[in-house]
Amino acid sequence: MFPVITYKAMAMSCSGVKLAKDVVDIFKSLQLRKNVKWVGFKISDNEKEIVYDCCGEAPSSVNDQQEEEIYVNFVKNNCTDERPMYFIYDFKFITPNGQRDKLACISWISDDSPVKLRMLYASSKGELSKVVDSSSTVIQVNDMETMLNYHDIKQRVLMFSH
Repeated sequence: MFPVITYKAMAMSCSGVKLAKDVVDIFKSLQLRKNVKWVGFKISDNEKEIVYDCCGEAPSSVNDQQEEEIYVNFVKNNCTDERPMYFIYDFKFITPNGQRDKLACISWISDDSPVKLRMLYASSKGELSKVVDSSSTVIQVNDMETMLNYHDIKQRVLMFSH
């Protein structure tokens, strides 16, 4: 017989990491401003909060090939196997109806990261997901080959978008 898992038991299994106060404001400003392409968040050194870490400027106008180059450079410059991160990335799509923007929350937790960090980031990503509204896509990536594959990530974002 399987044990019944209650809400109280599930709540106790969380990491206890909370969002820093400015994370919600940063996400809202990303939704409104189009001069920021992505924002990175990390868990603080004391492992108590998800905090702002870095961001990248959005170019004024790009085509699909430039969009891919921007994404690949973003990954190469910010994602390492040793350091899990959370990113909010502003994807741009060209559709028959024109250009469309879609924010994606990417949980980058490499399979090669230290086990403690993988567990901490995986059990804390729900806190950041609370900020991301239903119009944004939340995805998790665990290997660099997938993270560097712009077309695969873009397809995931499109597949889970409304």
